Amino acid sequence: MKAYQFLKNNGITIAMLVGLVISILSYVTILGGMPDLSTVAEGDEKGKREILYAATNFDFTLSINIALSAIAFLFLLAFFGLQIARDPKGSMKSLIMLCATVVLYLIFSYTGSDVMTPEAIKMGLDGATMQRIDAYLYLTYIFTGISILTLVAMFVYNLVRNR
Repeated sequence: MKAYQFLKNNGITIAMLVGLVISILSYVTILGGMPDLSTVAEGDEKGKREILYAATNFDFTLSINIALSAIAFLFLLAFFGLQIARDPKGSMKSLIMLCATVVLYLIFSYTGSDVMTPEAIKMGLDGATMQRIDAYLYLTYIFTGISILTLVAMFVYNLVRNR
């Protein structure tokens, strides 16, 4: 019970501090290991790209982000399942939003562009992958827009309420 109370009181602070430490480590790793591009002739973009692509200073950051995303997703599934098991009726809003997100993803992925750019061909992507990327981008735009609108609406609401 003490651990629960501690996390209830300090959980957000701990999460923000962990995120800050990981961000600082990422920036230090990326910026500290940047290759020297001064040896490449001016205007030789292909040579610069080859040097940057060979750099390994992004590996730590990508590995940590992938691991943290996987852990966060597992926690999401576990706590979402727990919420549904404890309060099925109260979980209906969450289930409806999840279904709406899946439906939007399916619509966007089937209507997404499968045009292959030279860069996509070089990376070995196919049309279906391009459509999935489109769907993820559209969902990101929608969720970002909703978040910004909610942030502004709550700011205005709190201004009006506190007068």
